[in-house]
Amino acid sequence: VDPGALSQVVGKMRGVTHLREKAEVAMESGRLAEAAAVCGGIDLVVSDMNMDPRAASRLVESVAPVLKDDAMLLLTLKMVKRGAAAGRSLEAEARKALEGHWVVGEVRQLFSNGRHERTLVATRRAADGSATGSGAA
Repeated sequence: VDPGALSQVVGKMRGVTHLREKAEVAMESGRLAEAAAVCGGIDLVVSDMNMDPRAASRLVESVAPVLKDDAMLLLTLKMVKRGAAAGRSLEAEARKALEGHWVVGEVRQLFSNGRHERTLVATRRAADGSATGSGAA
């Protein structure tokens, strides 16, 4: 789900479905649920949305009903506040926003991240509250 164009190479890959719209529109319209039903659920969420980490986390949390039990999440956190303490606070708030459906593993600044970005890795929490995938740390 992304309002931008998808590479033709990626679009031709087996198992790739592209909904060219915002995630909140795809959820509200039911198109995301329909696409997920066709393939048995979504197994990977990758988000690089240019928004406050708390808002991005809440949006990612809202797609949990259409995910497979062992889904993984890669979420770029945009550090919209400056300073180490502010960054830690934003990370903690993002973790809290995700804790309903995700087990957050690591948050790292990757080589490809910008100066004010961090990448969060998580696995979907099972219905009984336990971790389901191997990405949880």
